[in-house]
Amino acid sequence: MPMTREQMVEKLFWNVGGYNFGQCAMLRWFTQRPSPDTPDLKSVVLVSAPADKYADDELAKLVEFSERASAIHDGLRRWRLGANLILLDKLDENCWVARYMSWESFPVSYPTLEAAIDALGELNF
Repeated sequence: MPMTREQMVEKLFWNVGGYNFGQCAMLRWFTQRPSPDTPDLKSVVLVSAPADKYADDELAKLVEFSERASAIHDGLRRWRLGANLILLDKLDENCWVARYMSWESFPVSYPTLEAAIDALGELNF
């Protein structure tokens, strides 16, 4: 049975911040580990909020990609906290952003969600 919109929104890890780390924050981020006070992350894929800018089919593709990328990461690493997170954002109907949080320069935009995901190439954690 397909997920409802609310279920898809709940499954995703929402970004309400910027597109990258500051220089000092990056080293701290990459050395973090889960603890009782700092739980592990929901996913290694961040999707820029708000959820209402995404159509249902886009949310479904984002959930599928998030689950796939997180599964690949989980096969390589013990935890998600400290991962080089992937960020996806829809700026408008024909403009998507896909980047790793550690990238220093702003990425080019892509015309579709599929093109944005493809631009990531091999998932490199």
